[in-house]
Amino acid sequence: MSFRTALSQSNVLPFAALGAAGWLGLTALQVVGTMQPLWGGESVGQTAVTGLVGAIVIAVSVGLLVALLGELGERRPGPQTWPPEE
Repeated sequence: MSFRTALSQSNVLPFAALGAAGWLGLTALQVVGTMQPLWGGESVGQTAVTGLVGAIVIAVSVGLLVALLGELGERRPGPQTWPPEE
């Protein structure tokens, strides 16, 4: 099943992806807000390194959702013909 087929069968998919991206964005803000200072912070709890890793993982997830929404708008996702016609 392609993304466009899924979209034609369920109009909820883009809204769910946007909602998930928004939720991940708010979670990333919460993670950054609760991080300890990078230098001179305590080594107990959520340190700066674990906060940065979490924020990077969330940013990658949002990027994948944006790529999903970009694929939904593509008109022609089919591969090129083989052998190439010239």
